[in-house]
This record gives sequence, structure tokens and C-alpha cells, in this order.
Amino acid sequence: MQIPICAVALTAMQATRLFLDGLWVVEAHDDNATKKTDVIYTIETTDLEWQMEGEITTQNKMASNRIHTFQMRWKIPDGKKPVVTDGDVCWEWSQKVIVAEWKTAVGPLQTEVVPIDWAIQLYPVSDINEDGKVDGEDRGVLFADWGTGAQRSDLDFDGKVGGSDLGILNTQWGWELP
Repeated sequence: MQIPICAVALTAMQATRLFLDGLWVVEAHDDNATKKTDVIYTIETTDLEWQMEGEITTQNKMASNRIHTFQMRWKIPDGKKPVVTDGDVCWEWSQKVIVAEWKTAVGPLQTEVVPIDWAIQLYPVSDINEDGKVDGEDRGVLFADWGTGAQRSDLDFDGKVGGSDLGILNTQWGWELP
């Protein structure tokens, strides 16, 4: 499944991240004149999968309806690409970051609690057709994209498909989902 390109980044909230035995625990807070937002979530990580669960509590301090937006950004390890299995996640290709965004309508002087979640699998960048293995089909796609700027085959993220990308594919050759 192709992940959409992300919208413009929002202003970052202050966040505290703690990593314990493969589980990230994250709390973020923002309190300004128009709204107050508290977010808490966990991200369970393995070499092949990431799963996030949590909630956003957002308070509208204004006397009119408002749309509150929350965005989270996580860097993907080098040599990997995300494949979404649950939720609404976009891929900021040039930064190697996944982004999830939630928008919530909040009434005047009201508070809303929004559950948030997503899950991804991590594939090697060389699994171009995302079939769970790096093989001749991926090499065929790479050669079909040779000399272009096709993102799916631009494995080194330099803006063009060429010899360096073929080298990366060859180093990941034979990888297969367990």
C-alpha cells in the first residue's frame, strides 16, 4: 500500500519520551490562550512492526467552535520503509519520517478526548513492490524506473534511480518476511 505524502508540519509541542523494553511512552502538552492539549501514547517497536495507542485530550478555550489538530512524527530506521497496517499515516520521504495527524471539532469551552492509534510494518527499502521479499521482481521494477526520479525505486533518497540504488537492493537481496 502506497503511503501518501504528508501535509506541512505543525509547530512542535513539548514532549517527554521514555523508552522501556521496546515500548516508547510519550507525553506531550500545550497550553495557550485558545486551547489546551494533553497527549499520552505508547509505541511498541520491534524490527518489523510498530504499533501506537493513546489519546488526545483537547480543550477549546474559545467561545466558538474550533478544529484542533494534533500531529506526531517518528523517524524510520535507515534502510527501512513503512507499510501501514492500521490507521492513517503519511510518509515524509525526504526526512524518512512517518506522520500521523488527527483533527477534532471542539465546541465552545468544551473538552474532547480522542483515541489515537496506528500500526506499520517495516520493510527494507529494497522491497519495492512490498510483497514481503527482496527478489527479481523488485530488481525488475528498479530497472523499469532506471534514470527517473521514481520514489519507489530511489532507495538512497538522492532523487534519481541508478547504480547506488541497485547496490542497496543487492545488499538486501534475499530478505523475506519471517
